[in-house]
Amino acid sequence: MRRPRLARNIALGFFVFGLIVSPGVFLIPDGTIPRALHSGLAIAGLTSLILGGTFALVQHEETRAQDRLRRGEGVLARWRIDPLAWKDFLALNHQASAEQGALPNQLTPVKETPPEGIEIVVARDGVEVGGDFQHVPFRGTPRVESVYRLRNNRSAGIELILRYPTKFGSTRLALRYPLPAGDEELAARLLLHYQASEQATRGKPALVFRNPKLSRAVLLTILLLCAASFAGGLLLKEQAALGDLPLYMAVIGAVAGIGAALLLLIMQIALAMDARRQG
Repeated sequence: MRRPRLARNIALGFFVFGLIVSPGVFLIPDGTIPRALHSGLAIAGLTSLILGGTFALVQHEETRAQDRLRRGEGVLARWRIDPLAWKDFLALNHQASAEQGALPNQLTPVKETPPEGIEIVVARDGVEVGGDFQHVPFRGTPRVESVYRLRNNRSAGIELILRYPTKFGSTRLALRYPLPAGDEELAARLLLHYQASEQATRGKPALVFRNPKLSRAVLLTILLLCAASFAGGLLLKEQAALGDLPLYMAVIGAVAGIGAALLLLIMQIALAMDARRQG
C-alpha cells in the first residue's frame, strides 16, 4: 500500500541527516577519525542530502494530492463496492494481468475485504482504493498514456497505462480499479477525464529535453561554477578572517555540483539511447 506521507517523512529524515552530516564532516579536525570514515561520512551526507531532498519533494506533491482528495477537492466520483463485488473485481484484475503483454497493477488489492466493503475515490489528480492512494495528475508525472474499459460478465473496471520517467528513459505501469456495476454514465465520465489528460500531455518531453543544447550549456556552466566554489572553499579554509564562508562555499559547491553532474549524465544517456533507437 502506498503511503506518500510516510514515504515523504522518511525521505525528509535522510535529507536532515545529510543536512547535518555534510557540513559537519568539514568541521572534524584532520586526523581525528580515519580518512576512510571521514570520506564515507561525506559521501553518505551528500547522497542523503540530494536523493532524500529530491524524493521528499516528489512524495510531498503526492501527499498534497492525497490531502486534497480527502478534503473533497477536485473529487470526480466516490462510491463503495461490497465484498462480493470486490472479489469479482479481483478475478477481473487477475484476468487482465494474465493477458500477454499486460503490465503489473500498481494497486495493492485488499484480499481481506471489510464487511462495509471498499471505498473508491477518484479525484482530478489521484485515485484512492481502500486507503491505497495513487497519484495520477491531470498534467505531470506519471503521465496517462492510455485508458481502457475493463469488463466481463460479473465486474467492470478502469485500466490506466501510466508512464514514469526513469534514469534511462521511462517505464510503463498499469493502474486498475473497479467501477460500480451498471453505472455507464460514471464510466463514460471517467474515460473522458483520462482521455483529456492523455491528450493534454501527449508528446511533451521533459523540460531539459526540449532544448538539449541549451540545457547542456546551462548544466555545464552550473557544474563549473560549483567546482570553482568547492575549490575556493578548500583553498580558503585556513583564512580565519572569513569565518564559515569557505565551509559554505565547499558544501554548496559539492552538493549542487553533484546534482548538476547527475542530471547532465542522465540527460546524455537518455539522448544517446533515443539516438540509438532512431538510428
